[in-house]
Amino acid sequence: MAHAKRPERLKDEVSKHVTIDAATLPYNEKLVTWLGERAVDGHPLYLATASHRSIAEPVADHLGLFQGVMASDAQRNLKGATKLKAIEGEIGQQSFAYIGDDRSDLAIWSAASEIGTVNLRPSVISAVNELRKPRQTFDFTQDSYRNLLAAMRPHQWVKNLLVFLPVLAAHSWGNMGLLALSLLSFVCFSMSASGIYLVNDLADIEDDRHHPKKQHRPIAAGLIRPQTALAATVVLNLASILIALAVAPSLALVVAIYIAATSIYSFYVKTKPGIDILWLASLYALRVVGGAAATGIEISSWLLSFCVFFFLSLAAAKRCSELVMYAEKGRSVSGRRGYQIGDLEVMTMIGVISAYSAVIVLMIYTQDPLIRQMYPHPDFLMISGIVLLYWLNRVWLKVRRGEMHHDPIVFALRDRKSHYALGLMFLAFAASTAS
Repeated sequence: MAHAKRPERLKDEVSKHVTIDAATLPYNEKLVTWLGERAVDGHPLYLATASHRSIAEPVADHLGLFQGVMASDAQRNLKGATKLKAIEGEIGQQSFAYIGDDRSDLAIWSAASEIGTVNLRPSVISAVNELRKPRQTFDFTQDSYRNLLAAMRPHQWVKNLLVFLPVLAAHSWGNMGLLALSLLSFVCFSMSASGIYLVNDLADIEDDRHHPKKQHRPIAAGLIRPQTALAATVVLNLASILIALAVAPSLALVVAIYIAATSIYSFYVKTKPGIDILWLASLYALRVVGGAAATGIEISSWLLSFCVFFFLSLAAAKRCSELVMYAEKGRSVSGRRGYQIGDLEVMTMIGVISAYSAVIVLMIYTQDPLIRQMYPHPDFLMISGIVLLYWLNRVWLKVRRGEMHHDPIVFALRDRKSHYALGLMFLAFAASTAS
């Protein structure tokens, strides 16, 4: 409660546990350019912010434009009238221009001779316009639906097609009712997964800003505000559980477990080497369980075993591709991961063994007497196993060559040979079921 009443104390406590790399922060290029021009013209510039001094000073040092820094510390929260008092204490009664982005800046804009604004809310714009002062805007696109959708990673929804596996394995793909239930299950997992991706990007924001590709993600790039991402997460997860409840209480339970498990992964398990890839493989298996819960179809141990080994291999491939990238660049491994460059050989071994284990499970499945009775032409299933073996071999060759620049699932979506492999597997499965 003391921190709630004294925000300066809260900011000071947070600053003791958070380190910001000013060089990787997203900057408003339009504003930085304007400030640079003012500095060249001889205007003294000051960074006056309600952020804590531990953030403001590195930013000022990085930009190299400011004569001084006024920021919050353990004694004061530099906001509103307090900030105006600090400015007047620094420059006296001289006229000044001030650029702000919040309603609390109205007191300072009122005293300034020129004002600048950044991404103001409509209600604040009305109040600023009433001041009738020269105003420049330095707006940039933020919290757009397009950026929010990109942050939700819809391309990753393909992983949730696993919910259809129970229907396919039970040869019930012609049952429109079961397919509709599977589709609703797909929607639930896609919404909850997107919500967790937003939380994951918030947790990894500093690490992502050091990554050559992830730095362009909307949250890391400053295109989505943290509060917007959190609000979207709550809406997506709540909606997914409500839809799941309408389908089946058992599905709602599985979705709730999935949300909890992915949250634990994002904030804890992700940094635990070895456990993290097992956890990821289990999350994939949960999708299959969710599809079974939605349709009431009992899933076999064969199917779950295959999923665990197959996705354990892909999870290891993702980690190995990251390690290869860090090794090539001579950089230390991310602080949000518990792996070291020396773990690459062990992780490769885990991934390749898991890949071959998945193929072996599939091959044994095709030879089970009870399973062979379900398929008019079961020998065609062997082709699926051979094609899968080829695809996994190709994935691991690309990983070790440093050519796997994406998540293996994303790679499969963009790779033409992967499309051919999937098509061949589908044809082999169709031929095995043809009467």
